[in-house]
Amino acid sequence: RAKHVFYTHGIFESVHICQTPNKMINLWHGMPLKRIGLMDGKPLGYMHNLQYTIATSPLFQRIMADSFGVDRDHVLLTGQPRCDLFNLSTDFFETNAIKEGDYKSIGVWMPTYRNSIVKNEIRQDGTFKDGCIAFMDEVAMERLNKTLVEDNHLLIIKLHPMDALQLYDFNDYSNIKIIKQKDFHSQLYPLLSKCDYLITDFSSVWVDFELTGKPMAFVFDDFEKYQSNRGFTIDNLLNLLPGKIINNLDGLVEFVNNPECMKKDVEFNTFRDSNASKRIAEFLNL
Repeated sequence: RAKHVFYTHGIFESVHICQTPNKMINLWHGMPLKRIGLMDGKPLGYMHNLQYTIATSPLFQRIMADSFGVDRDHVLLTGQPRCDLFNLSTDFFETNAIKEGDYKSIGVWMPTYRNSIVKNEIRQDGTFKDGCIAFMDEVAMERLNKTLVEDNHLLIIKLHPMDALQLYDFNDYSNIKIIKQKDFHSQLYPLLSKCDYLITDFSSVWVDFELTGKPMAFVFDDFEKYQSNRGFTIDNLLNLLPGKIINNLDGLVEFVNNPECMKKDVEFNTFRDSNASKRIAEFLNL
């Protein structure tokens, strides 16, 4: 009965309800750095009900078209609606009893998953070790926390919702706050915009965070294994990413103490406003 259906992934990938033009609008869930869809070996006809999807720049317009097997003019250059939330206030600090003014900086680390807790997602990408976030085991976490205490920094680590680490019982740290999905009740993007820097890896969140103009770093300790397991949508990736590459604890500490912006001559976001939702609505004459 709906005139339009907006969806990302999951059940609507296999439900065919394209009765009218412009009905099925796929918003996906981030501009892909890791291969998805046809680029990831999905069969032809995957996401067969998609009529339009979106992208943040011509670079990702091509990648989305290749991933879903659609013409490029069916990939709307709009930006991502979720980034429209960057300008909103966040209740995260208040609900977690964190006083922002107590710290010199507050950073966020958002690793993607290597091993999934979703039953039908049997793949393992990159290197996974129970209890470790990238190269960080409990001993390394203690060392990092000590450094953060000494320099008065706070690091929030938000695990990916599909990460098998959601089931791990982490130690408590004074200046590292590890957030599991069951304990996260705030909007993510207002929180991101209030953080001073982002640490991530192969997650698409960096494309969104790039809009803030704040420093980013990429944890790539298992780059070669991830590349051989999953693969990437962008060639020459290491030379294009707008951030420091981190492979060990020393590099992580160095970045946290002195986060710096790195600009690249690549357009990841054509629009730098908060009007992605408006552009989609205008295209559909809503």
